[in-house]
Amino acid sequence: MHADPMKVTPSQPGAYYHPPKKTPRPTVPGNLDPRLVWNNATSPTSDRFADLYPCGPHGLAAARQVFLGGNRLPQAWRDRDLFVIGETGFGSGLNFLATWQLWRETAPPSARLHYLSVEGFPLSREQLLHCLAPCSELATLTKQLAEVYPPVHKGFHRVWLDSGRVALTLLVGDAATVLGEAEARVDAWFLDGFAPARNPAMWSPEVFAEIARLSAPEATLATFTAADALHRGLEDVGFSTHTGPSFGSNEASLTGNFLGPPQPSRIPPWYAMPVPVSSPGRIAILGAGIAGCAVADALARRNRPAVLLDRHPGLAAEASGNPSTLVAARPEHDDTDGGGFHDRAYRMALAAIARSGAAWEPCGALRLDTEHRGRKIKSPHLEAHSALWPDARALLNSKAASDRAGIALGAPALWIADAGLVDPVAYAAALAGATETSFSQTAASLTQADGQWRIADASGDLIAQAETVVLTAAQATAAFEPASWLPLQAILGQLSVVPETPASARLATAVIWGGYLAPARDGHHILGATHARSGFDPLAWPQPVTHQAHEQNHQALPPAMRGMLISPETGDWQGRAAVRCAMPDHLPAVGPVVKAEEFLDAFDRLRHGPRGVFPSDPPYHWGLYVMTGLGSRGIMTAVLAAELMVSQMLGEPWPVERRVALALSPSRFLVRRLRQPAAQ
Repeated sequence: MHADPMKVTPSQPGAYYHPPKKTPRPTVPGNLDPRLVWNNATSPTSDRFADLYPCGPHGLAAARQVFLGGNRLPQAWRDRDLFVIGETGFGSGLNFLATWQLWRETAPPSARLHYLSVEGFPLSREQLLHCLAPCSELATLTKQLAEVYPPVHKGFHRVWLDSGRVALTLLVGDAATVLGEAEARVDAWFLDGFAPARNPAMWSPEVFAEIARLSAPEATLATFTAADALHRGLEDVGFSTHTGPSFGSNEASLTGNFLGPPQPSRIPPWYAMPVPVSSPGRIAILGAGIAGCAVADALARRNRPAVLLDRHPGLAAEASGNPSTLVAARPEHDDTDGGGFHDRAYRMALAAIARSGAAWEPCGALRLDTEHRGRKIKSPHLEAHSALWPDARALLNSKAASDRAGIALGAPALWIADAGLVDPVAYAAALAGATETSFSQTAASLTQADGQWRIADASGDLIAQAETVVLTAAQATAAFEPASWLPLQAILGQLSVVPETPASARLATAVIWGGYLAPARDGHHILGATHARSGFDPLAWPQPVTHQAHEQNHQALPPAMRGMLISPETGDWQGRAAVRCAMPDHLPAVGPVVKAEEFLDAFDRLRHGPRGVFPSDPPYHWGLYVMTGLGSRGIMTAVLAAELMVSQMLGEPWPVERRVALALSPSRFLVRRLRQPAAQ
């Protein structure tokens, strides 16, 4: 931490910045099948690489000697609050389980372990259990891992274990490209891919360069092989290497220490992160909707004290407080930043809802392709769900979609198998947990002095003080001067609660078009929602429910479905209206908050392009973060957004690819103002 954060002058020039060459998007082959061949009951071989997966007690002993012993564990993590391990080759997860077991036995109770592991061809949950079955002493940990193990698909996938003490982040893809998108400071490396002769891409100079970039000062490494090419490749990027005995053979193993200089960051200087929050001081979260509760959950996993503040006498009182909310993936191209974020968020949301115990109705959802109306499906939009796991979606023709729905739909559809309905208030309460709350006081100002943020009401009376503040107040975020420059957009949405009819009672799944219709529950459907951008006070509460908005929802129904519901004129339609907060590019703002005018001045050189002399640190408001603009998808995106923001706040490995994280940076709007002045 800076000695005096209030005197930091990041507007002074730093080094010359030369943008690195663009790296490919993290990709994997279309077929992720590891192609296992079981030579006997416990020893599988990868037919793809003609090499064995270490399994059983012999493999466990090797993991302990080569990787744990080679990295001087547990000595290296004693007295550490945070320790990060990187691995190339997750395989059966044996190294991870051995590390986790040792961590539980020897690490401080309050410490956190982050374990990042690259895998190009992940095992399925069933294959993993089969491989690990012979290691009976790891049975309890194996069961816990299997319960949270993500379905096989590409991208970054973080899961939490041991009540938040351990985070496993699987990086599924080619080693060089996924490591090239990672942001972390790794303390110890396990290099455990298939043998270099079998899988040379895992041991390439490009991989070694990324390992060096991600290594903390004096990071250690260990691997089972001591081939001359490894010595040379690792020493070329700054490691000193040493040979030692391998396990159970006459070959040598290799250990090393990173002695090289810090590697150039791939984060552009205008997005560089502030120094992590290291003080155990209080963290205030302004806004107790689903966003604020997700931040509280992420902080609670790390044993960080926080307080939720809201102007209403309860959690999820405004836009987050609908009677029921649909959680369903939206088809987007994964090579877009939005597609990457939303697909990662969907998997994490499903896991968080299951963990929360909130009321959940797994009804599935059909997303209509209304453009083709029964003709042959050619829509690239529906077929673009490449980031989801194979069983998560299926294209159905019009008849198959109607059969699945239980009603005539009149269009083909994308079947989202894991979609469902959640009670958002119960879910928010589960996320908030035991976090301290303070309700019924409207925060009107936010000022900083002597390292403390002062939160006051309209009369200037103090509501709370905190060293760190997170703004999760939706459209009210811009009412606080430090964040007033954010281009928040208020969108009024009204959902309708519609009586079921004999025809609509047959609806078995949720149906999505521009809006959505949920299956009947307690005699009523949820139908919605409108999108109004004007004609209302965005800060008023409650928002009026109008007959006109009911009519809009009714008219928006696909023609094949409209006649099965009673119209608003003849039926007893109820509703709920609330204001959602969105951003112009439909992605949330997640991260630290800069001082806008100082930022524009410091990075004015961006008007002439991304090369040149730039400050090394953007001018941030010390200890101020924002998570807002989640729009209508906050119930799905909040958990991942909170995990990213808290990881940045505390200096932990990021849970998503760097390109995805930077696409959410609040500063992106100022960068665009500089780089595209004519478009503003």
